[in-house]
Amino acid sequence: MAKSRRDNSGSYDPASDPRRGRSFQDIAGHERLMTLLNRMIEQRRLPHSLLFHGPAQIGKRSLAYALIRRMECLKGDAAPGCDCRACVKLQRGSWFDLIEVRPGETGQQVVKVLDMREAMESAVQLPIEGRHRFLLVHGAERMQKESANAFLKTLEEPPPHLHIILLTSRLYSLLPTIRSRCTEARFNPVDWRALAEWLKARTSCDAALREFLAVLSGGCPGLALELAQDEQLSVKREETLAALKQFGEHGYVRLFQSAYEIERQADGDLAQALQHISAWQRDLLIARAAPEYAEQLLVNRQYKNLLMQSAEGCTREAAIEMLGAALKRYDWAGRMLNVQLALENLLLDIGMASKK
Repeated sequence: MAKSRRDNSGSYDPASDPRRGRSFQDIAGHERLMTLLNRMIEQRRLPHSLLFHGPAQIGKRSLAYALIRRMECLKGDAAPGCDCRACVKLQRGSWFDLIEVRPGETGQQVVKVLDMREAMESAVQLPIEGRHRFLLVHGAERMQKESANAFLKTLEEPPPHLHIILLTSRLYSLLPTIRSRCTEARFNPVDWRALAEWLKARTSCDAALREFLAVLSGGCPGLALELAQDEQLSVKREETLAALKQFGEHGYVRLFQSAYEIERQADGDLAQALQHISAWQRDLLIARAAPEYAEQLLVNRQYKNLLMQSAEGCTREAAIEMLGAALKRYDWAGRMLNVQLALENLLLDIGMASKK
């Protein structure tokens, strides 16, 4: 039971999670939000219940840890590399006043009511090591109904020393009664130029690849870092684009084979496949609508000639519709069990749009 007082995840290793040691200065983007949070801390007006929402890997968890460090740092500023006792223990995952709840890693992968009740029992107690207690709920949209209902009482009347932070990538999956009791903070995609610059100090990638990763990740720093560590990324991109090219040249006769090849290169991960497809469709739209800016804006810059040639054969409206078809499928990622079927459906829409 003692383990659940800090973190209910059995396999998660806090010491190996670099996000725990980040300060506000280490965060990519979200400057306005951090300025606002800093001002609230200085004026002692930070809401007791915060709801961080936005796409996965966009920086919600990193900023939550940075916020907690900012409030508990014994030196007052939680600067990068701070060696005060609070910052060191928070980074190691041994700060007793931080209670974390995560969805289970097996079965239905939900936040169970038992875990939530144990966490709340600990959270309402007075701080032991610091000035506040923090309850950090990961994947808040995965709370079971019973978990959410049990959580509501504490959310309605949190004790003065407790700060609750909910993290979610699916805002509208939360109960309205929970949303209405929290102060929402929306995380928007980071500008690709700023993200590419942020990657410079954290990867060995050259400038062209950093820009590609920044756009391919959709402005999500965590995903950009993950992609940078994928040694097969270039091969996957080449094969995925080759399958798209084959479909474009031969039409529906290549539908099933192209969908199969794309799924295989993405290792059955729909979101990964969509990253490459949407980046290509974005480039096609740029080549069609703003060819004079192609050299500066194209992600797949080495395919500029092919993109310009392909753009001549489609209207701007068709290019917009094809990009929209790819972006719309992101809602299916993580929920669509048959990835090849989803890709076949997408290619059908792209094929029909290309004929307009």
